[in-house]
Amino acid sequence: MEKNSGVYQFVFRMKKDAKIVIGALGTYMVPAAYYVYSGTAQRGLRQRIARHASKDKPKKWHIDYLTCHPAAEPVAAFYLTGVPGEAECDLAIRAIVNADFLLPGVGISDCRYCPSHICGFFGSGPSESIFSGLEKLNLS
Repeated sequence: MEKNSGVYQFVFRMKKDAKIVIGALGTYMVPAAYYVYSGTAQRGLRQRIARHASKDKPKKWHIDYLTCHPAAEPVAAFYLTGVPGEAECDLAIRAIVNADFLLPGVGISDCRYCPSHICGFFGSGPSESIFSGLEKLNLS
């Protein structure tokens, strides 16, 4: 497995409530909160995370519609290399069971089992414990 491949969780904050069209999924009411997106990169892991943190990009994935919004602000990223892409679902479920809510159907185009790969946390955001076993990537 490539050294720059693996699974990750990208954390961002929506500074205010927003109504966002997420591609063909339609319009979502996205409340002001912290969000955790669970993803995988078979190559270019760090580049993928940097892309999520950027606002200047074409909208290719569901997450892009959220992170390109003016109210979105990157917070942190956590990753694990040397694991198969299926581990993305394990990360997503670990986040979802601790979350206040999820965005149904978002981020799961290639997943048949999870209700979502993005979930939200009100207040001060997700507990660091959901990122246990993952490395933290500095976004600055």
